[in-house]
Amino acid sequence: MPRKKRTSEVMPQEFVDLFTDLASRLETNAPTQKHLDTISHNLEQAAMASQLAMLGWARRGNPPTEPATPSPPAEPRLTVDLAKKTITLDGTTFDVSSDLALRWVKVLVSHPGEWISGPELKQHDEQLDGAEPHRFKHRLPPVVRALIDTHRSRGSRIRLA
Repeated sequence: MPRKKRTSEVMPQEFVDLFTDLASRLETNAPTQKHLDTISHNLEQAAMASQLAMLGWARRGNPPTEPATPSPPAEPRLTVDLAKKTITLDGTTFDVSSDLALRWVKVLVSHPGEWISGPELKQHDEQLDGAEPHRFKHRLPPVVRALIDTHRSRGSRIRLA
């Protein structure tokens, strides 16, 4: 049989202090067994409420939600393989003949949703120094092209979400 926990082990010290003080005040007035039972019952309820609060129970009586188990990292939606000269989108692989187009897409994929201008490309890949991205887009498969936004003053971005 498991050992019964002491009050100080199952509830915060402030509750213990509160009920100890209450009990000492009642002792001076010679409490009856009924008073002591009530104090004991209140102490147990406070301990239970404290534990439930620590477990995250809402006041409405909803049970706590299980802590979210970390899901395995999702596979990237789009990957670029420079060595094989391929782009894989949602599990479908496409051959791309242009090395610079692949490098451009790789930069965009590493910064999804972020606008990257032509002059900024060099900061991400030295091979793209002086590159003109508007010339790369037509070398990509249509489904990949559809994910890339281009803007004259902002540059290009890829939408993967």
